Amino acid sequence: MQAIRVKEELEKDILKIPGVVGIGLSHSSPQVLNIYVERLTPELEKKVPPVLGGLKTRVIESGRFVALQRTSKLRPFPMGVSIGHIDITAGTVGIVAVRNGEEFLLSNAHVFVPDPSSESVERTDVVQPGPYDGGTPEDKVGDVVEWVRITPDGENLVDAALARPLSKDLYVKEILDVGIPVGMAEVAVNEVLIKSGRTTGVTSGKVLDVNASITVDYGTFTAVLKDLIITEKMAEGGDSGSPVVDSNLNFVGLVFAGSERLTAICKAKNITEAFGIEAYILPAPVLFGGALMMLLAGSALLTSTYQKTPL
Repeated sequence: MQAIRVKEELEKDILKIPGVVGIGLSHSSPQVLNIYVERLTPELEKKVPPVLGGLKTRVIESGRFVALQRTSKLRPFPMGVSIGHIDITAGTVGIVAVRNGEEFLLSNAHVFVPDPSSESVERTDVVQPGPYDGGTPEDKVGDVVEWVRITPDGENLVDAALARPLSKDLYVKEILDVGIPVGMAEVAVNEVLIKSGRTTGVTSGKVLDVNASITVDYGTFTAVLKDLIITEKMAEGGDSGSPVVDSNLNFVGLVFAGSERLTAICKAKNITEAFGIEAYILPAPVLFGGALMMLLAGSALLTSTYQKTPL
């Protein structure tokens, strides 16, 4: 408690020092004052006394702290932010998937492929952020390598695609403001789910249906998709591909379509089986900012509708 009081008493003056961007406390014994600086220089280091309020100081070069914008170019980028094929607008990167030890980026087919009903693409470039958000060929982060073709006259279970990243250094496995999934699960009616996406960030919605078949308007064609999760509305355009988790941080699916009142989600089980992949998971939750628990506080039930469009 004494260390916390020292920090609170000093932080206003410390943060006024040019080049200092933060102050914190270590968890070591004895505790140390961590002084975060944008760039560590001998001149700046001299401005920070070795002892303040009876606590030793440690100067850490952190860089400049900036708010994470889901539509910005981020390196490395987390899951749940803007991404897209070079010839589309923008969608959301879902999760990191693993197959035979190789990592892939997972999103919707209509995010990673200009025409998800096609069997081939001329260009395979996937950029972060998506082109609508300023992404250019210089922002390429991977190549689309596989997608489940959506057939207008057939039965479809998923709108999903895989991209092979250019490097593991380009991304992190955390879902922005949520964490890394700890497993995979199926859901039940009335359960509250959470998604993290490019446009609307972290939102929640109650499950209304776990075995829906809907007609989806893809602009140039329509298709029926089956065995879907339907929730209250929790997504907008650009949220396609958003990862969805339950309250225990289990990956349950990808947002892919929505209407004025509802959101449609492809089930994780159907996606992983289609590609023979696994979701990258951790043995325990990693939560950021308490966003998950706050969203579970409440959710309003909405009435149903029928026609849906990809987000």
